[in-house]
Amino acid sequence: MSDHPIEPGIYDMPDEQYFDFPAFSNSDLKLISRSPAHYWAAKRDPNRKPDNDTPAKQAGRAFHCAILEPEEFANRY
Repeated sequence: MSDHPIEPGIYDMPDEQYFDFPAFSNSDLKLISRSPAHYWAAKRDPNRKPDNDTPAKQAGRAFHCAILEPEEFANRY
């Protein structure tokens, strides 16, 4: 990551790059609003258990792709 500030805007990037992006996601903010300890336990605790992929998460990714990236849907699913 560059030392330069990130300009506000809309960015087109692969999922892997998006999830590595040094910013809070909507899901992160929901955890923090519950409590900072919940966020830490779910996202930062070095001893946390790996996040399991579930059918619901798979369906959510497919739905997200179909709505927001329809041109990629056939390639991924």
